Amino acid sequence: MRLNADNSKGKLKPGMFIRAELVVPADGPGQAPLLIPASAPLLTGKRALVYVQLPDKPGTYIGREVVLGSRRGDYYEVKNGLKEEELVVMRGNFKIDSAIQLQARPSMMNPFTGSGDQQNKAFPELFSSRLDLLNQSFVELSRETHKQDGQDGGRYRSALQDFKRALSAITEEGLKEEEKLNWQEFAMLLTNDLILLQEAEDGQEARRIYIEFAEHFHQVRERFAIRDIPATHAASPELQAKVGDLLKGYLILQQNLATDNEQVALESAAALPLNSFLNHCPSPNSSKGSR
Repeated sequence: MRLNADNSKGKLKPGMFIRAELVVPADGPGQAPLLIPASAPLLTGKRALVYVQLPDKPGTYIGREVVLGSRRGDYYEVKNGLKEEELVVMRGNFKIDSAIQLQARPSMMNPFTGSGDQQNKAFPELFSSRLDLLNQSFVELSRETHKQDGQDGGRYRSALQDFKRALSAITEEGLKEEEKLNWQEFAMLLTNDLILLQEAEDGQEARRIYIEFAEHFHQVRERFAIRDIPATHAASPELQAKVGDLLKGYLILQQNLATDNEQVALESAAALPLNSFLNHCPSPNSSKGSR
């Protein structure tokens, strides 16, 4: 290790031996960074997988995706995914990952790809409703990400925060044990995605990270049967004009009803261009046979 030291007073001479103490800077007031041995993570860029020993089951390990910071000698800084005093596997992690693949379980080399058997499962109402809100937040974040100036705008950052709040509001209450573990894995992945999106240096990197983020969220949709948000389509200029005419007629009718002007209200109701409007609206049953 090389160290730059202040020798303005000339006390340090060539060939001298000294004792020094390396002080690692804290991430915040009173907070020291969380470090793990460099041999512990299976690296995939800034993302990494570590295997953590379950505290109540010695010899049993669970995979945990983490976001790494800088390397500090024989250690890596962990930005997210681990807590202090959790035990991680230092050696043999590739063997554990290979064994998990043989059991067809999610691993770094074999991530979860979704399953259709969740579509008929009933999840707790509160959990499902909050997933729907999360889905709406994802749609908004996706829209802002695909805008050319999205990464530099306040609306993009606001969409990131909205998704983060919606994600943190989801609890595991009422879920079965397997479903609870599945949600914990996905919540971990999505949280790490948000951290990487917030740290993206430019729009190109953010869009690259978003692709992986979108894939993770697609897996959440499949696993927990999230209802799709109906797609919206822009109306034709002609239909927009018909809607405008109908709205003007309605406002006139509303004003006459509010003033108890019965005769004029009846004339306003008769003058509403309903037929013209309906003739330009596609029938919701146009593709179905009549009964």
